[in-house]
Amino acid sequence: TDLFSGVEKVNSNSQKRDPSYQTSRARPKPRTVRLKPTFNGRLKMNQSGFLLLSPEFGQGSNIPYKYSENNKCSPALEWEGVPEGTKSFAISILDPDVPKEFELDRSFVHWLVYDIPPQISNLVEAASMSHYMPFGAKELNSDYVNLGIEGYQRGYAGPWPPDRAHRYVFTVYALMTSSLNIKPEADLADFAKAVLPVTIDQASFTAIYGPAKSALPAA
Repeated sequence: TDLFSGVEKVNSNSQKRDPSYQTSRARPKPRTVRLKPTFNGRLKMNQSGFLLLSPEFGQGSNIPYKYSENNKCSPALEWEGVPEGTKSFAISILDPDVPKEFELDRSFVHWLVYDIPPQISNLVEAASMSHYMPFGAKELNSDYVNLGIEGYQRGYAGPWPPDRAHRYVFTVYALMTSSLNIKPEADLADFAKAVLPVTIDQASFTAIYGPAKSALPAA
């Protein structure tokens, strides 16, 4: 595949006939250093102003191994620009690239959290199923539990793609209700049915992981 497809190419001979060519070779233009956007700058990158990020990895980047496979450490997440009227938050981490052999007609669930209090603006690393989780917040089962894969319990379960690199979509939902009526054994459909009708706004980013370094345990 041509990585420069669609980009106009300049003939090298015409370059050499151009007097400015030698000058540009002798005195290359200085490179612009891009700094991390300020909060106001990041708001301009997001039309609604509501923004989700991880301090450990960014949009389109690779998820570190310490959050993946048999490492059950949930990543740190932060959100900004919360919409007015927010009374709680919910979070999901989903894999839309689930292999067909899993026989799921939806995305694969890695983490579902809800009833996060409105004054909270982040989850620290390793918060899942620990005392670091904000008081009142509740976690549901991942699809590793739902599919009966050994070694998993309620809470975060990291990426473990058996075939290739997968996308992982991280989303925070700002809700107009302080509490959701969701059963402890609810799945993604139940979560969506409860969350989406009361969502004021949501913010997402996508990161990559895979293929896995080791084989996924059998169900």
